[in-house]
Amino acid sequence: MRIFNVRFNFLHILLSIRLISVSVVQANSGTSYLEQEYKTEILSDELPAQVISKFTRVMNDYFINIMSKKNDFYLTKQPYDFIFTDLYADTNNYDLFLNNQSYRFRRRYKYPANKVVNITQIEEVIAKSLPVRAEVQLKIYKHNLAEQKFTNEYRYEFPKELLKSDLLRKEDNHRYIHEILQSGTFNGVSFQQIEKLEEFHNKKIYLGQLFKHITHRTRYHINSHSNQGSGNNPQHSILISLDISYFYSETKSPIGPFYELEVELERNKLQGPMNKNIKGLSDLSLIQKNIFNFIIDRFKLDEVKVSNSLKSKYQRIIKIVHPKAYMKKHGQE
Repeated sequence: MRIFNVRFNFLHILLSIRLISVSVVQANSGTSYLEQEYKTEILSDELPAQVISKFTRVMNDYFINIMSKKNDFYLTKQPYDFIFTDLYADTNNYDLFLNNQSYRFRRRYKYPANKVVNITQIEEVIAKSLPVRAEVQLKIYKHNLAEQKFTNEYRYEFPKELLKSDLLRKEDNHRYIHEILQSGTFNGVSFQQIEKLEEFHNKKIYLGQLFKHITHRTRYHINSHSNQGSGNNPQHSILISLDISYFYSETKSPIGPFYELEVELERNKLQGPMNKNIKGLSDLSLIQKNIFNFIIDRFKLDEVKVSNSLKSKYQRIIKIVHPKAYMKKHGQE
């Protein structure tokens, strides 16, 4: 399948169960912190509004039956919603994919009050809005140990005063985004992701293609009264997200949706005062795992089909875009 210039595609909707991902993240300052998450993807032929409704019902059930009995923790009554656009970059030979890496430019948009759910409405929001955040992210997937997946992540967040720039704002400006990712610079500021890639590969990396997807995220927070985290949101403990994503074909027509569930231990807890509280972190990790299993069990009661898949989003893109490259890496599954 030939993909021109900017390559887009759709992933089959899978459910990767009992996956815990631990990421070491390099922020703008170079400070590293951990991310720990269970990622799931679910098969569904239903419309996004129907899947969101099921997810909301499951979370309400969890709050009534489980969370209301935990003294230090509370669940946000309403979810937070975000819109993301991602452009993944790779070489023409898929060097990043073949070495368990992904390199992307992400924009985040504020979700409107009128609750858009279909891709046409989401595209309209993106076209009329300024991003509230823009980042370059490099992920290097290290290895799997049983249920654990370890990832090094290097992240650069663009200063907010630059978000009004047409060069960052325009969604169709893929050539310039390619130049940002290739050069590792923007507006006189350098970031280290491309240098890390070239250091890893021990050669010059030439990015030859981009792949795009759009995601609508619905996220609940489990917060702690004890506020033992760090940063701007020390009360955040666990983030529970439903992602609804779309990919684009050669004709730029959106294909999807596919659905993914993520239960993440808030990284602020891992670098705040709780970092020294081994029992506290162990208890919180157990709550995280129990939430994951609770949601899976409730989805099964709704006859939601599941499938084992421990691949990253980008790895699953390649499975569709370039099956030969995928087979070279993973073989017949």
